[in-house]
Amino acid sequence: MKEFSVTVKDDLSPTIRRALVALGPGNRRKINNVAARESLNALRRYHRAFDEAGKWRTTRPGGGGSVFGSNIVRGWGVSKVSAGGATLTNQAPYLGFKIRGGTVRAKRWKYLTIPLVPEAKGRFAKEYQRVTGKKLFRPGKSMVLAEADKGSSRGFKAIYALKETTKHKPLPGAMPAPEVYAAPFVKSIIDQLSNALR
Repeated sequence: MKEFSVTVKDDLSPTIRRALVALGPGNRRKINNVAARESLNALRRYHRAFDEAGKWRTTRPGGGGSVFGSNIVRGWGVSKVSAGGATLTNQAPYLGFKIRGGTVRAKRWKYLTIPLVPEAKGRFAKEYQRVTGKKLFRPGKSMVLAEADKGSSRGFKAIYALKETTKHKPLPGAMPAPEVYAAPFVKSIIDQLSNALR
């Protein structure tokens, strides 16, 4: 799922719609182009706040923004503008997956590494080792990556579960309600028409 798109339309009153039709398709496209930028800004603001609140499950302990969230914010763009509306597309990998959910399968390695401790959240196993200075190993044939822990009766602490696949539910709030990006679109059209009549 490499791309996610939403469409906004000029859902306006009949009177305003008649005024827009009288302007012709070229002018409507110009108006929608400006309005699409307002929708784009609204989506970026929403996802920036979502990220800064630590709501992506890839966010590391302590909150704040994440690389994943920054990619979502930067991934938004206006891909198409017409006389009837605009399409905004996000090119960031995995946004569609976060919105719809689905199954993740190991591709580059035999297993996925699922964090079991807060310190591992949002980090690949290699990065975890580099940041903590602790070496990870697989105890016997267990399905975990662990670090040595002399205080444990087993002699290790599980850091990551190893799985070939894992199912994810859609992440609530990964995509805002349509009003969040549609309302600025409509408001921009009305503002542009008002300014033109002054």
